[in-house]
Amino acid sequence: MRIKVIMDSGKEYVADKFNDPSDFLSVLKKSYERGSTLDTTFLQLDNKRSIFINAGSISSFEVIPESAFDEDDGEILY
Repeated sequence: MRIKVIMDSGKEYVADKFNDPSDFLSVLKKSYERGSTLDTTFLQLDNKRSIFINAGSISSFEVIPESAFDEDDGEILY
């Protein structure tokens, strides 16, 4: 399962770091509980450590089942 994170700007990211939506929400909640320091506001979205986003700029997210994700080119099929 993947999570597509949509930012306020409309930019979309596909997160592969989280096992399920509750993992993502838990990390997001912890970032808000800690306050808004630079150290805790940014969330890492992928296992390669290449995508970091500002948690305060998340507009929404959706769960993408593995069957809808093409591993070869990283595209969402539907």
